[in-house]
Amino acid sequence: MSKKEVGNNQKNFKRFFNILKERVKISEFTTYSIVVAYYLLLSLFPLLITVGNILPFLSIDPNSILPYIQEIMPSTIYQFLGPAIEDLLTQSSGGLLSISAITTIWSASKSINALQKAMNKSLGVEQRAGVVARILSVLVLILFLFVMVALSLIIGAGQVLLDAIQPIFQIPESFVNIFQTVKWPLTFVALFVLMAIIYWMIPNAKMKIRSILPGSVFATVGWLLLSQVFGLYARYFATTVSGYQIIGSFVVLMLWLNFAAMIIILGSVLNASMEEFYNGELKGNS
Repeated sequence: MSKKEVGNNQKNFKRFFNILKERVKISEFTTYSIVVAYYLLLSLFPLLITVGNILPFLSIDPNSILPYIQEIMPSTIYQFLGPAIEDLLTQSSGGLLSISAITTIWSASKSINALQKAMNKSLGVEQRAGVVARILSVLVLILFLFVMVALSLIIGAGQVLLDAIQPIFQIPESFVNIFQTVKWPLTFVALFVLMAIIYWMIPNAKMKIRSILPGSVFATVGWLLLSQVFGLYARYFATTVSGYQIIGSFVVLMLWLNFAAMIIILGSVLNASMEEFYNGELKGNS
């Protein structure tokens, strides 16, 4: 590589770093992540109730979702909340469905609205009108539910189908075992699709599909790493508040949601920085 090319690469890196630094500054990601985490916490349990009531209609075992929730959540948090999550997913009730659906829509739309404001700030575009923003929040929530249910359907129905046809077609046991050990790849794919939907739909900006890929990968890897790294912190934190395990677990859960929201917002910042670096200033949707 010539000295000229090295010099150009250094200039490009410095230019991208300056763009990224400015985008991080204007995004106010620390402030908005707190708001997003608060409303995510409010919507978490009603969302589980809603999903738990929908799955039986699709003949899906609610327990098929649990391994994927366990992969996403830090182990200490899941150890405490796992039984409650299992109960919410497996005990269906028509009355609870209507109440939980309303609560989920309200709190999740608030969370998505805060996320939209943070993304629009990082992208340097105007906020959507209130009614449009609310409708969009509901659509994103529906897509989120669809991704969760689709993942459960693929795993649940796929396993049942394999068990049924294995003796007929003499499918090797090793293939069945491989199918049973794809939690990480499928969790990664499901999270990546969800992040791509978020970055494509929520901001009020004209974003090409390729422009949202860096942030989607960053957020997906960030979430999975956060669950592993944060588990170490959570285990240490749990030992210091052993006398207040319920309070301590919810504090840890709130911190985890806060960091998770930060990762999503920073993914949007990365998308905005890449878009500006290659294509110039972003334009908002008319």
